[in-house]
Amino acid sequence: MPFILDNLSKVRHTLVDLSEETDYHHLQANIQFEEQYDMIASNRIDCIIARALHLSRSEAAEYLTSEKVFMNGKCITNCNQSCSDGAIISVRGKTRFIFENCNTTSKKGKMRVKFSFYK
Repeated sequence: MPFILDNLSKVRHTLVDLSEETDYHHLQANIQFEEQYDMIASNRIDCIIARALHLSRSEAAEYLTSEKVFMNGKCITNCNQSCSDGAIISVRGKTRFIFENCNTTSKKGKMRVKFSFYK
């Protein structure tokens, strides 16, 4: 650790000043979410992104093919990929949210889901 403190002065083009922290108890993440409920036809990733970002499915597919979509940290390029409950979905340059299935369906068979967007 002393080596890093003594020698790290720049990260890319940004000057940094490091100091050693010994008391970690006061450090807490204060993560806030904005929740949005919606109905989707299926739990395919293109359908979820389209509904969450208010896009068409073909526009959502463009994000997938250009490798801008990550599910739980893994790059997703397949539009047919199903999304698991509680997955963290990131769309590079747009947003990041948690996908949750509410386990209820409409009369037409659409699923009620919750998107928890990171603020």
